Amino acid sequence: MSIPRTPWLLFDYGEVLCVAPSDSDRLALENSVADFLSPTDLWVRYWEIRPRYDDGTLSIHDYWRLVLGKSLPETRIDDIHRHDIAMWSHPNPDTLRYVARAREAGYQLALLSNAPAPFGDAFNELEWLSPFSPRVFSGHVGLVKPSAAIYEVCLDHMNATPDEVTFIDDRTENIEAARALGMNALHFQSAAQLRELLE
Repeated sequence: MSIPRTPWLLFDYGEVLCVAPSDSDRLALENSVADFLSPTDLWVRYWEIRPRYDDGTLSIHDYWRLVLGKSLPETRIDDIHRHDIAMWSHPNPDTLRYVARAREAGYQLALLSNAPAPFGDAFNELEWLSPFSPRVFSGHVGLVKPSAAIYEVCLDHMNATPDEVTFIDDRTENIEAARALGMNALHFQSAAQLRELLE
């Protein structure tokens, strides 16, 4: 599908700009909660409860209390949280090569991610995200994709209209929501797809 050139490229974060958690990352988190949950139960509950963490409803400690089914000392929760942050902090070098080319070609770059506020705070410190401005994280605005409202907040921060933006995300429902607002959109499956935007 041909995608027209737009002034802005708006990127998702997870599994687009960063890679999926490695087996060792997942194991580190599993081991940190092994006294309380099996790996299978951990990942079911991790994702089941995540939307309320992403939208800012739950704090770090409330989220993990619900995942684990019990309260733990703050220091123990902080250790689990560090493993959670770490596994989502590895850049996708293939995508970032195209990001560098996009900057050279004159595109403006922005980021829109479903991520809890503590993750947004941590990711804002990553040097490799410095080309992206604005960076909108769901936990900071109390909204999550695919709600139209979070795209509208992002457009306001960008001072852009939908037709000036190409949105890049790996989830079909988020792509469909962006298109419904009038954005161009690319369903991300590999960094090689970004070549189409730059040629």
